[in-house]
Amino acid sequence: MTTLKLGDSAVFYGKGVGIITAQEDSDPRGNPCKIFVLKLEKSTARVRADNPDTCSIRSLMDKETVTEVYEVLADRKTIPSQTTWNRRYREYVQNIQSGEPLNVAKVLRDLELLSIKKSLSFGESKIYSQAKSLVIEEIAHVQIQAKIQKELKTIESKEDLKQLFSLIEEYLPDAKDSVEKKIYSLFEEERKAVEAKNAEAEAGKKKKKTKKADKEA
Repeated sequence: MTTLKLGDSAVFYGKGVGIITAQEDSDPRGNPCKIFVLKLEKSTARVRADNPDTCSIRSLMDKETVTEVYEVLADRKTIPSQTTWNRRYREYVQNIQSGEPLNVAKVLRDLELLSIKKSLSFGESKIYSQAKSLVIEEIAHVQIQAKIQKELKTIESKEDLKQLFSLIEEYLPDAKDSVEKKIYSLFEEERKAVEAKNAEAEAGKKKKKTKKADKEA
């Protein structure tokens, strides 16, 4: 947290990745404090960053953590929570708001597996979309850092920030698409198993209808 500076990508817990566009040294009442101005994908936020215990932003995960996130998503030994939706909802929200990549990945894994088996409820769909968006966005930002740093060594002015946003706009969509496809592939086996089960059930229904039609004939 203490190493974040102008132009850095920072994860705002539960909200997504933002770019630090400015630092303010006091709150609206004039009290001295450290506030980062974050330009998120669809909004701007001001976040206090002077208390490690309450700070809700962090640097992007490193590449080793990205690998761990994919391992969590591929984990089939951990059984998804079978508790009531209200309790699961609270757990999911806590995991997402914790800002910890592996916690968010657990939410995505459990709801992705559930979505393969059945249609998600409105509440489940909302949490699922949030977790998926957070995971994809952060990993995509991690992937494009090397390209950006190669073209933009330092960020010291508004013009540098404009160039940074231009590079992000250029590279991020393809990176997001790549991450989403990789995540999709991690659940291919479960998806095929459900499709095969449904096909078998459908074939059984057709067979029964045929037998019934033969008897009536």
